[in-house]
Amino acid sequence: MEYEKLDIYESSGQEISSIAQYLLAPFILVSSSGILDIPINDYKTFNKIVKEIAPHFNKVVKITTDENQIVIRLQNLRESSKVHFMNLKENRKINAVVSDIYIQKRLQVGENHSHQKNIKLI
Repeated sequence: MEYEKLDIYESSGQEISSIAQYLLAPFILVSSSGILDIPINDYKTFNKIVKEIAPHFNKVVKITTDENQIVIRLQNLRESSKVHFMNLKENRKINAVVSDIYIQKRLQVGENHSHQKNIKLI
């Protein structure tokens, strides 16, 4: 197996694409620790990952397996991307699918517990 660290620079003011929102959400809303491995099947996928997703992480590694399969490993979400994501969330500009999966579900769980009332039958 071969590991190659990729130097991906954060571009200031970079938008967070819908696919990036989907992949970043667990790091922000669930747990900030973890690793995201993305298998690469073609050059187009590699370019999309490097352009839209990798700039949001501090550690980006290209792994080439013994079978010549390529995986991009992403770790350590950038703080600026977390802040940008949370701003999108606060302004209700998160992609609808991401919101349904990660945000609405969390709100519904919280509401179920916070709005329980004792009702006395007459």
